[in-house]
Amino acid sequence: MSLKKQIQNYIIYSYTLPVNNNNIFRKILSFLYKLLGRKLLARLLVCSNKCISCKKCMQICPNNAIKFKMNTPVRSSKCKGCFLCVYYCPNQAMELPLSIIIGALLLIFLPYDDYIKSLFSLNYYLKDSQFMNMLVSLLLWIIGYAVAFYVFYKLSFLISILPFVKKIRAKPFVKKINDYINPLTVFPVLIPKNYVNSNKDVRLKKN
Repeated sequence: MSLKKQIQNYIIYSYTLPVNNNNIFRKILSFLYKLLGRKLLARLLVCSNKCISCKKCMQICPNNAIKFKMNTPVRSSKCKGCFLCVYYCPNQAMELPLSIIIGALLLIFLPYDDYIKSLFSLNYYLKDSQFMNMLVSLLLWIIGYAVAFYVFYKLSFLISILPFVKKIRAKPFVKKINDYINPLTVFPVLIPKNYVNSNKDVRLKKN
C-alpha cells in the first residue's frame, strides 16, 4: 500500500465524530457497535429495497472490497469498516437491521470451546492445568466464533435478498428502528476532501 493510500485511510479512521453529546441510548448503541468492531459490522450491512444497483458503493470503496452478486453489494475480507459505501449511497440503501445486531451479539457469548472440546476430549488432557485450559479454551472460542460468524454472514446475506424480507424491513415501524440504529447516525464521519465527488448529499461533512 502506498504512503498516500495509508494517509487517506488514516484520515478516514480518524474523523469519526464523538458521541459525547448524544443521549444514553445512542451511547450504549455506539459502545455495542465498537464491541463488535466496525469492520465486522460493515461486513453485516445489507441493502434495502431502495438499492438500484448503481454501484456507487463499489466505485467509492478505497479498498476495492465490494463486488455485486445477484444485483446486491457484497463485501470481501478487504473491507476496513470505513463506511464510505454507507455515506455515499445516493438512496441510503445500506442498513444494519436490528435482527442482525442481536444475532452478532449472541454469537459473541456462545460457548464454542465447550462444543469443540467435546469433539476431541481435550478436557482429559487439560484437567491438571488451569492456565493451559483457559488458553486452549480461548483459542477454541476464537476458532468457533470465526466459523460461526462466517456462516452467520452468509446466511444474513441470503436472507436479506429475499423479496418478502425486504418488504418486512420496509414496514414503517421496522424501517424507523433500522434508520435509528443505522451506522450513518451512530458513526457520523468527516469525509476527506479528496473523497468528495459530485454527490452533494447533505449528510457528508467536508473537513
